[in-house]
Amino acid sequence: LARACVLVAASACSHSDELSGPDFLEVRPLIASAVEAPLVPASEGTPEAASLSAMGRADLIERRDLSGICTPSVRGPRGLSGVYEEIVRLSNDTRIVVINEAHDVPEHRAFFEGLLPYLHEVGFTHLAMEAIAEGGLPSSKPVARVGSAGEIEQLGLYFGDPRLGRAAETAHRLDISLIQYDRLNLPTDDPNCRERVQADNLIAALETLPPETRLIIHAGHGHAAEEPFIVDESFSMNWFIAQVKERTGIDPLTVNLSNCGRAESVEYAFATPAFDELAAGFDLFVSMPRAEQRSLSLEAMKTLGLKLQELAEADVPTERSLIVVRDRACRACQPYDILLWEPDRGNKAVVFVPTRGRYQVDIVELME
Repeated sequence: LARACVLVAASACSHSDELSGPDFLEVRPLIASAVEAPLVPASEGTPEAASLSAMGRADLIERRDLSGICTPSVRGPRGLSGVYEEIVRLSNDTRIVVINEAHDVPEHRAFFEGLLPYLHEVGFTHLAMEAIAEGGLPSSKPVARVGSAGEIEQLGLYFGDPRLGRAAETAHRLDISLIQYDRLNLPTDDPNCRERVQADNLIAALETLPPETRLIIHAGHGHAAEEPFIVDESFSMNWFIAQVKERTGIDPLTVNLSNCGRAESVEYAFATPAFDELAAGFDLFVSMPRAEQRSLSLEAMKTLGLKLQELAEADVPTERSLIVVRDRACRACQPYDILLWEPDRGNKAVVFVPTRGRYQVDIVELME
């Protein structure tokens, strides 16, 4: 593996001791498993799509047409801070806030990480995450603080996505404890079994905490719904959060990103779903603007209004490479983003970075 360093945002440039190809990939198996072969498009909702998202290649995910599912509201708070502040205001009446996501939409995880400081400010001290693997917390405890980079990387496969890694890092910075509750590979074909196990584990963890503890739950898709979904007379999905609500008597504030989070909105706003069955499961639906996509080889990397220095054409990798965007002031921190670059593919991608800061881009060439 060869390494080259590219200057961005007027930062001084140097080789990275922390970033070494084999070691870097070893702790990010979601990415390591995919860099061994050329990328291929994947349908949304699949594990392959989650891998593409983790590598900054959501542009290769084949999306369904969601037009007509949700309509951005014409009234109410707008803009990212306005949406965050409204969620905080509505959280005053509960001790549990639930945020869902689609695992292959990077904007959802960027939104979630940005919400954490707002909720922490009003007393939310614990975070339960579906993505944390069984045994992923230190000493395999159900509730624990996680701080070091090594501990974050051991949380589970999905934490190879830098946006989820930074969410865990933000939780540590805010002194928020993590809770593990999910179980996979259960010995049954009953889809409700996983929901029951998730509810059992989450409630057991809650019972070890003071009754006034305020909790954030981060889950995927329908697991976060607070009402069962009736398929027909013979079957219904009794979702994880619906069971927690019924068994504890706690009415959570449930926020849905996965169904309306790709609505054609020009700004962050709340949305109205078109179907009563969907509306019944959640208190709030958020729509967000589609992140702008630019060609990395010829133009600046852009996201959320930030323009990084254009890469000189001579600096553009000619070999298959990982492009890692880092915080220049904290090189031991989780990367802002990771992009798998393939020179012959056109390479349109979105890079998620804060609107201000000092950045460095490391390029790790993946030699055959």
